[in-house]
Amino acid sequence: NRKKRAGQRNVSSIALSRNGLNLYFGILPTGFNEKKALTVYDLNEQGEPVGRPRAFEIGAFSLGIHDLFLHPSLHTLFAVGHGAGAVHALPLTRGEPTLELKGTTFGAATKFALIPSDDFKTLLVANSNPLSLDVMPINVVGDLELPPATFKASNSPLQPSFSRVGHCLYFALDGQLWTWPLDEEWEPKKNPMPM
Repeated sequence: NRKKRAGQRNVSSIALSRNGLNLYFGILPTGFNEKKALTVYDLNEQGEPVGRPRAFEIGAFSLGIHDLFLHPSLHTLFAVGHGAGAVHALPLTRGEPTLELKGTTFGAATKFALIPSDDFKTLLVANSNPLSLDVMPINVVGDLELPPATFKASNSPLQPSFSRVGHCLYFALDGQLWTWPLDEEWEPKKNPMPM
């Protein structure tokens, strides 16, 4: 008899490799911790899974994944996870994470969303408690340049979904849709405003 764990696994984020041959699932469990929260599937040319999926850790203290961002040209998968105040950069070799995990830790807030700029040279990271945004350049080897520029949105402990259209972020909070205009450097121009 295998002992069952209370709770369930939820797919929190999905990324597809540029060549369409690898699919990445971020797992965010409820009721327990999941150290190997990244699942990788190989896909055939029709986009169907082939072989067995593999599970990987994304870094120390991460107990589930909130969001993934697969950089289209650097062969690096970025992840933010529950239980860690870091953005994890996972170098990929033939679509699989290598053992060389790089975590960039800054601030104490939980990071829950990754929002790339149009040119993929800047990464916006949403934090909760308080709700804020970190803006950092991504260098040519896939490292984040610190310290980030940090912008506070609200004292809310919530983790709203973010969407970006051009140079404007949108998120829902307290039953309202908010906008957050960004400048040419991808930094907020002013405080978020309800619509």
